[in-house]
Amino acid sequence: MNQDLMSTPEGRQWLSSSREGTSGFRFQLNLIGEEYTDAYSVDLVQIDQGGGSEAHIDQYNHAFYFLEGEGEVCIADERITTAPGVVIKIPGGVVHSVGNIGTTPLRFLTIYDPPRMRVAEVAEGTYTETR
Repeated sequence: MNQDLMSTPEGRQWLSSSREGTSGFRFQLNLIGEEYTDAYSVDLVQIDQGGGSEAHIDQYNHAFYFLEGEGEVCIADERITTAPGVVIKIPGGVVHSVGNIGTTPLRFLTIYDPPRMRVAEVAEGTYTETR
């Protein structure tokens, strides 16, 4: 198969986040990015046991598609427990957080609309390589 059309998590670099208010986050940025489309972007996210984000606001729409583990997403005053196969939509401008409440890593895809390109954040060191 054409390698430009396929990738696997094992073949991609994990980046850790040093963004204030987060703990235990690792990212594979732009699984689907601007090299493929300008309509949306997709990141693979892993949150270690007990990790998560503080409540924050992003200006763009995004959705989480949960693959593994057990998490909790708070949107405004609503708490939603996640499981594999659950999709949660987060409108731009709404306060939200996500955390791992299980005993194993929480993995999910984040789909951004419009696309989120973190080139500047990577250059500034907000995301750094992990092994």
